[in-house]
Amino acid sequence: MKQMENYKIYRKKLTYDEYFELWEEVKIEALTKGLMREIYAKYLVKCDVFSRDNFKCQNLNCKTPDSDLTMHHVKWQKNGGKDSLRNCVTSCDRCHKNYHSAKAEFSLPDNDLLPAHMRGMTYLAHKDEGINWKIIKKQNKQLRKSLRHEFKSANWDIISALMRWLEY
Repeated sequence: MKQMENYKIYRKKLTYDEYFELWEEVKIEALTKGLMREIYAKYLVKCDVFSRDNFKCQNLNCKTPDSDLTMHHVKWQKNGGKDSLRNCVTSCDRCHKNYHSAKAEFSLPDNDLLPAHMRGMTYLAHKDEGINWKIIKKQNKQLRKSLRHEFKSANWDIISALMRWLEY
C-alpha cells in the first residue's frame, strides 16, 4: 500500500534536528529560525493527525483511497483555522481538491477518534460564481495608480488631519 511507504516520516515523530537533517542544506539556508519552528510545528500536527486517522482519507465518499494524503483544515486557515488535532483531518489529494473546487462534499465518519464537533459532519465548499478576481485586481491596481498620481503632493499634516477626521 502506497501510504505505508510514503508516510514513514510521519509514523515516528522526529526531533527538530532529525527532521531538518532530511532537508537539503540549500533549502534550509533560505529559512529563518522562526519559519523553521513553524514548519516543524506543522510537521508534528501532521504526525498526530495522520496517526489518529490511520493514514487513511477520512472522506466517506472517497473513490481514490490510494492517492497521496494531505492534511485538510475543517475551518479554513484563511478564516482563522489553526494547525491542530481539533481542526484537521486526513484527506487524499483527490478528495481535498474536489472539495476546495466545490465539486464534491466532504463527509466525515461518526466515530470516537474524531473531535466531537466533526463527527458525522458533511461539508460543502461554495464556489464564488460570477466574480472575476483578475478584473477586480486590475481595477484595484488602476485605482491605486490614479490615487497615487492625484495625491502625490499630500504631506503629513494633510494625512494627520484626514486620520483625525476618520476617527469621528
